[in-house]
Amino acid sequence: MGKRAGVSLMETVMAATILALMVMFVMNLLPASVLSVRLAENRMRAGQLAQNILEDSRRSFGDLVVGNEELPPVDEGAGHFRRIRQIIPVTDVPGNRLKEIRVTVLWVERGVEHKVERRLTLVDVRL
Repeated sequence: MGKRAGVSLMETVMAATILALMVMFVMNLLPASVLSVRLAENRMRAGQLAQNILEDSRRSFGDLVVGNEELPPVDEGAGHFRRIRQIIPVTDVPGNRLKEIRVTVLWVERGVEHKVERRLTLVDVRL
């Protein structure tokens, strides 16, 4: 018996099958990871939008009117973000010097509504 040289047909078919299964597995992971990245980007952008509204509200304590206000929506990239600002007086403190600001940013992605909410309590300090 001599040494066998080369690869048999069965070994080639098995190697091709294993390789095809591995490629299919990796290809199935790609769409899920792209969707996860997009959701994370939109969540981060919504957080930035909420934080910007809080920062703007911080500068104008006297102009803050108690109630809900839907701010103009923002369209950026693949997201359409609705922004709602709610001003709530804190009644535990006399003198109406504390106000709580709640900002909610909403967006729909793949038919599911997502939201990010930020809160800030402001005090009116008069010198």
